[in-house]
Amino acid sequence: MRWGFACDNLLEITMVTADGLIVVANETENSDLYWAHRGGTEGFFCIVTSLKFKLY
Repeated sequence: MRWGFACDNLLEITMVTADGLIVVANETENSDLYWAHRGGTEGFFCIVTSLKFKLY
């Protein structure tokens, strides 16, 4: 693959947590959740509402 997998190009995630909070996660804000998603988890700890990717 020329530019890597989709998770390699993920910049930001917007999600709703189990307690109803809307959370934005990226490298600087809520980075633990950001890296959990980049690690290929199945996302059972939240509902992802939007993803922002780096485009080529």
